[in-house]
Amino acid sequence: MSDTPEIIALVGSYRKGGMNDQIVDAILAGARERGARIRKISLVSGYKSNKFNWLSV
Repeated sequence: MSDTPEIIALVGSYRKGGMNDQIVDAILAGARERGARIRKISLVSGYKSNKFNWLSV
């Protein structure tokens, strides 16, 4: 087992590049700088006519 922390961020906002996305990116960047392995998963691929397109990751 590795001593390296692994962080998975799940982002559910439909606004790519919005405030939530930017905050998650900043947190993950800080974690990466401190040696963590990170992964960001976007749960929503787009927003059209009040219908979310969910991604399977």
